[in-house]
Amino acid sequence: MNPNDPVPVGTRPFNPEEALMGYPVVTRAGKPWFLVTHFRAFGSFKGSFTGRVEGENSTRSWQLNGRPFEQSEKQLSMWDLFIAADQETELQTLARRVRELEAELMEREAA
Repeated sequence: MNPNDPVPVGTRPFNPEEALMGYPVVTRAGKPWFLVTHFRAFGSFKGSFTGRVEGENSTRSWQLNGRPFEQSEKQLSMWDLFIAADQETELQTLARRVRELEAELMEREAA
């Protein structure tokens, strides 16, 4: 992944709802990210995420837009978060299969 790309290839912009649903999240450098805590309401951390990047021993905090707290809005960071668009979680696979089976059932009932 090119660290200068606004949205790296194979990803799409970070979406906090998708992250909470278990969609795979990666950093700008392509390293998997794992959610530790989501602060819905907690002082200055309100609406933030704490997570860990694969290979790192410590946790970091991110804003709802996927930007690290310590980064300015215009500065790109290797810690920026993105949704991995070319991967599918087990839950997504199951949901897709349920939709396919529902469509097949509706077709059979209509015939």
